[in-house]
Amino acid sequence: MSVLKLESGSGCLVLASSSPRRSALLMQVGIAFRVVHPQVDEEAISHPDPIETAAMRAAAKLEVARPLMRPDESALLSADTMVFLGNTTFGKPANREEAAHMLQSLAGRTHTVVTACAMLTPGDTLHQFIDTADVRFLPLDESEIADYLDHQEWRGVAGGYRVQGVAARFLESIHGSYATVMGLPIHRVYSILRPHIGTQQPSQ
Repeated sequence: MSVLKLESGSGCLVLASSSPRRSALLMQVGIAFRVVHPQVDEEAISHPDPIETAAMRAAAKLEVARPLMRPDESALLSADTMVFLGNTTFGKPANREEAAHMLQSLAGRTHTVVTACAMLTPGDTLHQFIDTADVRFLPLDESEIADYLDHQEWRGVAGGYRVQGVAARFLESIHGSYATVMGLPIHRVYSILRPHIGTQQPSQ
């Protein structure tokens, strides 16, 4: 598979995220990138509307990551993902018990996953957008939840589950982009980068 590089500078997109899932999605579609790790206190950024919270956090990560760009880099991407059901927002569980409570709440119901992105493209153009997906879980009993928690996938992820992992067995339906549930609406990202992609180089 060829690697897609930007026309300007180093050709690499800078991904401001520690999420291995976002890196995996960029790798999957062949976009050249490197990772930086902006230090943002996500819990200090909050809004009654979870969609606004995600957008604010993505914007904050972008601003913190700007100084981490190299002189020859001209594209930057940050993202934040939130899970909510009705008026309840599910962040990253602090412990196993909190993760169990989240899964009990989501079982047999439809919840919404929102991923907000902030991007800089060549010319210092700012793009901000959100993408949502509705996810329905099968009903789950306590033993199924306990078994899932034993896999440790609940750690460090909104809602306490990873859709691309063991939790895939709980999925009844997804309305929207699977990639958005993973944490990066890659189709939206590519649409914005597309005019700036220059060379395609064979992968090593």
